[in-house]
Amino acid sequence: MAATTVTNIYYIIRKAAGAIVANDAIAQILMDLHICAVNREILQQAIALNFQDFEDAVQYACGIAYGVDAIVTRDVSGFVNAEISVMSPGELANITDK
Repeated sequence: MAATTVTNIYYIIRKAAGAIVANDAIAQILMDLHICAVNREILQQAIALNFQDFEDAVQYACGIAYGVDAIVTRDVSGFVNAEISVMSPGELANITDK
């Protein structure tokens, strides 16, 4: 997960359920997931990818840099020619429920 995603998750949860719930969610994410640093090199790679959506490009550049197994996104269509497996949260849930 790109570090920038963590701030987005916090914002969404805080607006919906409050700061305490958001803090708990972020603490759980930090325990469960590897967080990819978003630095100048990642951002330059993202620009070079020429994705339609820059946020998707940053996620993909992080995925390549850190050798992730998959990218989980609500916008699977943003990763049409991806060399990394891309799946929706529902697809991930189906895999983890087995």
